[in-house]
Amino acid sequence: MYEGPAGERVKVHYCRDFESSERIAKLFLDGDVIGFDLEWKANVTASKGPRQNVSLIQVASEHRIALFHLALFEGGDRPQDLVPPTLRYIMETAKITKVGVAIKADCTRLRNFLDIDARGLFELSHLYKLVKYSTIDASQINKRLVSLAQQVQEHLQLPLWKGEVRYSDWSQPLDMQQIEYAASDPYACLHLFDALERKRSALNPCPPRPYHAELDMPIRLADGATIPTLDEDNYDDISTLDVDEENDTSSIDTVASTLAAQHLSPTSPPPSSSSPDSLVQFAQAFAEARRALPPRYSHPYPRATVATLRAYYLWHEHGLAPKEVAKRLRSPPLRETTVLTYIVEAIRLDDLDYDKVRLRHVMLALGDGARRVVRYKRLWAVVDK
Repeated sequence: MYEGPAGERVKVHYCRDFESSERIAKLFLDGDVIGFDLEWKANVTASKGPRQNVSLIQVASEHRIALFHLALFEGGDRPQDLVPPTLRYIMETAKITKVGVAIKADCTRLRNFLDIDARGLFELSHLYKLVKYSTIDASQINKRLVSLAQQVQEHLQLPLWKGEVRYSDWSQPLDMQQIEYAASDPYACLHLFDALERKRSALNPCPPRPYHAELDMPIRLADGATIPTLDEDNYDDISTLDVDEENDTSSIDTVASTLAAQHLSPTSPPPSSSSPDSLVQFAQAFAEARRALPPRYSHPYPRATVATLRAYYLWHEHGLAPKEVAKRLRSPPLRETTVLTYIVEAIRLDDLDYDKVRLRHVMLALGDGARRVVRYKRLWAVVDK
């Protein structure tokens, strides 16, 4: 995959300071389309700041790949200290299309931590669905996310290697294995875009290319019809990435779209199709990263589920009240007692951090019966001190 149009070797630029990043970023100004990806420290919380939450920005053109290691830049943590002007321009101009998977969620992270208002974002999952289904079953076209590994395997017939390196501390200097991993995704995104575009252009009739993702426009068919896609770019629970619900795919790369219906009780009403806000997307990414980590013990003790981890993240990292968490995670809202239980179970099962006063309020809100629950005995002993 690491070959340019004429078979030449693609250059990989590993930029560890502001000045070299500005110089290398200028080499990407003449392209109309570039591959894009981000890396950040696994399980990081928002309070840890930009260097751990946006550790590495990767872009790729036909001839070169750049790894901008913002976490290693000298100086302060302000956006102007970490984002070279040309890199900011590349991300904020709609004239250069940035292609990737789950790209809106990545760019929400850029906005929240680096004040980058990214535009020209292209979600490859949209084009993948359009190419795959427009001539056979248009009802299957939607904006659910499909993993990059699956798309690359299907359309480039290449395995996209994913190993334990994905859980690296990306805020530290990279070794060669990390550099190869970080360079592969944006370059694969660029090649995948080219392959999908060729296949779209060959369709008869030929549907228009999907809009840039930040515009939130519907996917169009060749006959001018539009596909209603109200579930736009939601993350799905890790067990549903266009596969059977029985499959267990606990990997960050196997995320798709509508929030965790299987974690609702059988009598719960179905979730609405409205897309979650950026906090829910962050919560989903946090939950999947934790679930993908190897177990702490050799014995298979129970672990926190994705549903409980999402609720915990919104409550702990963003300070949302349980009632607000219930509204964010589903419409109509979850029961507040469900959210309270999720928070306590996530803390208990995964030994997560918490504010003692806030956790005490949560446990008291569960009612007197919660004091008789044996598995909460240890937490009660802490919060009652």
